[in-house]
Amino acid sequence: MCRRELALFFQIAQFIRRPGSSLKAAGFGDGKLSRNHPQASAFPEGRLPAEAATRHKEACRSNFLSAKGVHIDPFGNVFSGTCSGIIVGNINQTPLEDIWKRFDPRSAAFISTLFSKGPYGLLAEAEKQGYERLESYAGKCHLCTSIRQFFFDNGLEKPIVGPAECYAYIS
Repeated sequence: MCRRELALFFQIAQFIRRPGSSLKAAGFGDGKLSRNHPQASAFPEGRLPAEAATRHKEACRSNFLSAKGVHIDPFGNVFSGTCSGIIVGNINQTPLEDIWKRFDPRSAAFISTLFSKGPYGLLAEAEKQGYERLESYAGKCHLCTSIRQFFFDNGLEKPIVGPAECYAYIS
């Protein structure tokens, strides 16, 4: 998520944590529990321990590949339609059609891990590098964003985790 999207995410997260609030009231479809948008009332204080945040380990693969579009930032970076901040190519270097024809998640350990284990699979490597696990996460996307922020801040996974505009802190 980029800065503006992250700000909106936190506003929505704060809203749905209020008593009586729901995803439906926040504008998320029918508000029913789903793997991507769990209702705050379903979990203590609306958050999950890291292990539970990725209970659907295959979810990153299907979410990443089933996006109905792509994001292209002003720098030409190409992202899956669901994961801004994970660069899969750059249209200034390679035509978009070729980026997707050549896309192979196995070619990059970071993306391969997301596809096979979800963001929880990145946690052990992040902790080896000094990442401090939070007590709980709002969900798997929160876990992934937190780990990617750590990687970005420490210059890890540079060709994939970026650009800086997606990882700037919100004041």
